[in-house]
Amino acid sequence: MTKLSGWKVVVLTCALITASAEYSLGQVFTTLVYFQGRNGYYPVGSLAQGFDGNLYGTTTNGGIHQAGNVFKVTPDGTLTQLYDFCAQAGCPNTPGGYLLPDNGFFYGTTSPEFVAGENTVFKITAEGVPTILHTFTGPDGVFPNGLTFGSDGYIYGTTYGGGNSPYGGGGTAFKISPSGNLTTLYNFCSQPNCSDGSFPLAALVQGSDGDYYGTTMGPTKQAMARSSKLLPRVF
Repeated sequence: MTKLSGWKVVVLTCALITASAEYSLGQVFTTLVYFQGRNGYYPVGSLAQGFDGNLYGTTTNGGIHQAGNVFKVTPDGTLTQLYDFCAQAGCPNTPGGYLLPDNGFFYGTTSPEFVAGENTVFKITAEGVPTILHTFTGPDGVFPNGLTFGSDGYIYGTTYGGGNSPYGGGGTAFKISPSGNLTTLYNFCSQPNCSDGSFPLAALVQGSDGDYYGTTMGPTKQAMARSSKLLPRVF
């Protein structure tokens, strides 16, 4: 495979990761919040800690409009609903999980793969005021995933589908400025038989060499329908 500028591509045939942890007597487990519907339901993704010490996250269901919310919770378990998705006509923003904190804002994605609505990258203040930075329309991708900050100040991410490749919408890798200027870096499934991979479903990570690394779920939709034994890609 050819190396794309700023990207490294290798084929992963098999991967097995194991981890172990030693159980220590005396550890205390504490439940901080129960999500029961009105305050949200189905929390997804990891929590992000703000500069105020509170924890921020999203749910994909429940809330006032039954479309999920953005919430904050104090270390002692006091929950505050900051924003309930689908508050506007047509549900122009619905939850996709994972918040990325920076300079008093939290950045995240919305995706109708979870709830009917638009595909967006958004930012929200700690007080719950949202701003849509970009709305995906198809050629620039659909179903955006998690985000990561690059050393250049841009935000990097992937979309699970869409894009502008000659062999079908296999998703994209993109970068977006904090003000909302989006650049598509790569359209997956740009090579015959989607040998460059397709359907990325995770955030990118920046390596010490400055390049961005990630994974794709598989090569083609047809292969996914035929067999679960796919060759995922690491790029």
